[in-house]
Amino acid sequence: MIKIKEIYLQDRSVSIGNGSLTRFWLDPWVHKEPLSLSAPVLFELCENKNIIVAQVLNGLQIIFRRWLFDDLRANWNNILQDTMNFQLIDRDDTILWVLGKKGRFTVESVYVALTSSSAGIYHKRIWKGKIPEKIKIFLWLMANDAILTKDNLSKTNWQGDPSCVFCDSVETISHLFSNVLLLRSCGL
Repeated sequence: MIKIKEIYLQDRSVSIGNGSLTRFWLDPWVHKEPLSLSAPVLFELCENKNIIVAQVLNGLQIIFRRWLFDDLRANWNNILQDTMNFQLIDRDDTILWVLGKKGRFTVESVYVALTSSSAGIYHKRIWKGKIPEKIKIFLWLMANDAILTKDNLSKTNWQGDPSCVFCDSVETISHLFSNVLLLRSCGL
């Protein structure tokens, strides 16, 4: 899970309540896109990139590594004005997973998202993700149906048994990797 954290965080949605789970810079809450994207220079200069909305609106100061001159100061003042006009309500924030059924995160939804399109945004995320290279390569091979599962071996005139070693189903990439628990999918 830690290795796909960035994918999860990019595809979550926050319904803001009291601001206790909403990240000030990294979640879209005051504008349609996160402040880290609309004000990237300010985000890079910020000392605490993971500060929470509730902390800021309750008076915790955002500290920058250097003094903000002219345009940056004006940009920061505009952001502060927008945030101070935002009203929190007395209920917890709700986190939704945009790609999952009923807004819930599942491993299967990540797999489907990563492999749904060969030219899609998720291929970029594989290569730009902060995960080990061997996992990037494995995800890319999965996305391109290039893992040597028994069904792929059969396409190259392999004469072995195409059955899954755990059950009687044909061994495919989706059979092995789309379910949360391999043993559950095989009935074990």
